Parts: sequence; structure tokens; C-alpha cells
Amino acid sequence: MPLGVLALSVWSSVVASAGETSEALPVAPPPAASDARLPSRGTVPLVFGGILTGLGGFNLVTIPLVTTDAYHEIIEEGYLLTPEEADTVCNVIIGVAAVQAAVQLGIGIPLLVKGTRLKRERAAWDAAHGVSEVRFSVTPAGMAVAGRF
Repeated sequence: MPLGVLALSVWSSVVASAGETSEALPVAPPPAASDARLPSRGTVPLVFGGILTGLGGFNLVTIPLVTTDAYHEIIEEGYLLTPEEADTVCNVIIGVAAVQAAVQLGIGIPLLVKGTRLKRERAAWDAAHGVSEVRFSVTPAGMAVAGRF
């Protein structure tokens, strides 16, 4: 017997036996008009805030590598620059990396704060509306689980 036919026959027997019960599953009341808007889970700000904060922190941590003598030598030999020109190039690189790190951290940290706030608001909304509750109901056909998972 193919798997699809087996699943269909099992489903039809469950539906048929569920119609024989006199007890219905509990249904949550519809949300009030003021609660019509479901709060965001805050996943997007948390993800992008984490990425930007990580990149900004990495840029900030790697800035001291530019000040090493080995880096100056690589720039001097690779681009055939004088030591003064190599110092200028290194100072520009340090400035650009510092500005980039500041921008990434300046955007990433507030996104993390906003995502955390949205996540807390969603958890409070879920608790107030009973969304996180799991309810079990025993029927002649077996057991039913209701709630949001």
C-alpha cells in the first residue's frame, strides 16, 4: 500500500471518529480590536544587529594590526612607497577602519536593543493572550494538543 493512501486512510478514520465525540476542543476567544496587531518577534533586528555588532567589533579589534612594523614593511615593499608614504597610507587605513567600526557598532547595538525590546513585548503579549499555553484534550479517537508551538 503506498504511503499516501495509508496516510489518507488513517486521516479519514481519525476525522470520522472525531465526529462521534460530544466534547469539542477548547477554542481561545478571538482577540479584542485593540489587540488586533500581533507584535513582532524581533528576529530581524536581532540578527542584523548581531551581524553589524560582530563586524564592528572585529574591525575595532583588528585596528592595532595596522600599526605594526610588519604591516608598514608590507606596504612599503608591495607598493614601492617611502616610509613616510607608508605611514600616511597606514593612518588612512586606521581612520577608515575606525569610522567603519563606529558606524557598524552605532547601528548594530541599537538594533540589538530594539530586537530585545520587541522580543520582550511579544513574550508579554503571548502570556497575556494565552498563546504559549498548551492544552490537552482526551477524545475517544485519542488525545488532541492545542496551543501555539
